[in-house]
Amino acid sequence: MPEPYPQTTEGARGADGWNRVVVRLIHDRAALRVTRGQRTGGHPCGREVQPPPPAADDQGVIPTPRTDTLARRALVVTELFVAAKSGDQDDCEDVVRDGPDLAVVADGATDTFGTRIGGLTAGRAVAELVADVVTDAPTGIPALELVDRINAEYGSRLGATVRDLPPGALPTAVFCAVDKLGRRVIRVGDTSWRTPGRTHLGGKRIDRINAQARAALLHSLLAEGTPHEELLEHDPGRQMILPVLRRQAAVRNRPRGSALTHAGIDGRPVPRHLVEEWTLADDEPVVLASDGYPRLFMELARCEAYLAADLARDPLRIGRHATTKAARPGHVSFDDRAFLRLDPAGG
Repeated sequence: MPEPYPQTTEGARGADGWNRVVVRLIHDRAALRVTRGQRTGGHPCGREVQPPPPAADDQGVIPTPRTDTLARRALVVTELFVAAKSGDQDDCEDVVRDGPDLAVVADGATDTFGTRIGGLTAGRAVAELVADVVTDAPTGIPALELVDRINAEYGSRLGATVRDLPPGALPTAVFCAVDKLGRRVIRVGDTSWRTPGRTHLGGKRIDRINAQARAALLHSLLAEGTPHEELLEHDPGRQMILPVLRRQAAVRNRPRGSALTHAGIDGRPVPRHLVEEWTLADDEPVVLASDGYPRLFMELARCEAYLAADLARDPLRIGRHATTKAARPGHVSFDDRAFLRLDPAGG
C-alpha cells in the first residue's frame, strides 16, 4: 500500500489547504497505479507507469508548480547596510530590518529637543517601533492597515511619554517597506526606492525651502570671507532654520490644502493620500534607502562612492544636494544612511 500522505498542522483549511488536498489525491492515485502495475508487469492499460509526485518536505508540504512559481516570484534580501553619520552605530536613527514577509527601511527624524526614550534618541525609538510592526505584518496586508497598526503600537509603547509634548516635539519616523511575496512597495514620508527602470526619491518641500535658505546664508558668509572650517564648526544656517524645523510638525499629516503637507509616523493619523503604494513586476529587483544618500543607485557600492565624492566636494551641504545640516567635524556624513536591496528569488 502507498505511504500515507504526510500530515500538517495547518490542515485542509490552511492558506494552501485545497492545494494540499488535490496533491494528496494525485499522490494516492499515482501510488495505486504503481502498485497495480507491479502486479501485472506494467500499467493496467498498457501505458507507461507515471512516478508519484515529489516527497513532502520537513513541513509536510509537497512542491507543486504553483508553490514553485510563488517561490521564484518572491523577493529576497541581497544587500543590507546601515551607518550612523557620527560613525558610532549607537547614535544611528536609521533601522533596516528583514522580516518573514516584509522588509523595511525606517528613518527616525533627528530630534531637535533632546528627548530620550528608553536610552534611545526619540527618532531611533520610533524607527525601531516601525520596524517591529512592519516585519511582524503578513504578506498582503493593506497599506492603510499597516499604518494603523504602527500608530496603535506608537500609542501603546510611547503614549505615556509623549502625551504632554507639543506637536513639534513628537518623536517621528518615516519608512519604506516591501512585501516580498506580494511585490508591493509601501511608503510613508521621505524615504526613497528604485528599480532599474524607475526611481522615486524622497524629499519634502519644506525641507527644500529650509535647505535653500540655509545655503543662501552660508554662501553669503563665505563670500564675506568667513572661513569654511568655522561654518562647519558653528553653523549659523542651521540655527537660522531651527525654529522652522521645530514647528514644521504643524503641517505634518495634515489633510489636503497645504503645499507644505508631508507624512510621518508621529502617533497621529496619516491622511490616506500620504500613504503611497506601488506594485513591482515579477522580474524587478528593488532598492530601498533613507535620505542619507544624495543619489540612489541599484548597487550599494555606487551609492557609497557617490556619497563619498559629494561629501569631499561639499561638506557644508550647500551645493547641488543642499540639506538642512552639514557633515560636522569628526562625523563621517551629514546624515545617517540605510540601504536595502532585494532581488527575485528565481534569479
